[in-house]
Amino acid sequence: MRNVILRFPEVGQAPTARPSACPRCRCTALQGWGAVKKTVIDTQGRRTVTARRYFYTGCQRTFQVYPEGVTRRQRSERLLQRCGLLWGLGVSVRGIVTLLKQFGIVVARMSAWCDMRALGERVKQMGVGQQVRVLGVDGFSARVRGQARGMVVAVDVGEGFCRLTRAGIVR
Repeated sequence: MRNVILRFPEVGQAPTARPSACPRCRCTALQGWGAVKKTVIDTQGRRTVTARRYFYTGCQRTFQVYPEGVTRRQRSERLLQRCGLLWGLGVSVRGIVTLLKQFGIVVARMSAWCDMRALGERVKQMGVGQQVRVLGVDGFSARVRGQARGMVVAVDVGEGFCRLTRAGIVR
């Protein structure tokens, strides 16, 4: 039996690198503008991370730099991708929220739905429909909500990504 290893992003405590330029105006002159504490919902519950603020002299705006695995959202990237995996397996949004609640992670159903939509848009932008070299394809069956569903796992050689889709559905 083969094992599939999925890599989820780590959630850092503070940003590790200083930005090289402003994301809006590409100005390279920046000044440190303090730090902000941010509470993030993660797979281990709530965590407090530090986001650094910078002031750009070209556009006269401030910008926050978040640690690895953290964005402007209240949920971490790791939690978002695990919910996306459950969504891909056919679990409903209500089921995802109920499952997370069993682990002590409280997420509103509408927030989870918005996160799944945002994750779907990012996957579309990555070009999932592109042809890739494939190391292996394997099919299996899993029970989801009492019904047997066919699944297909394909591992891309070039990037090492694992793609999990429902059999018979093209995404």
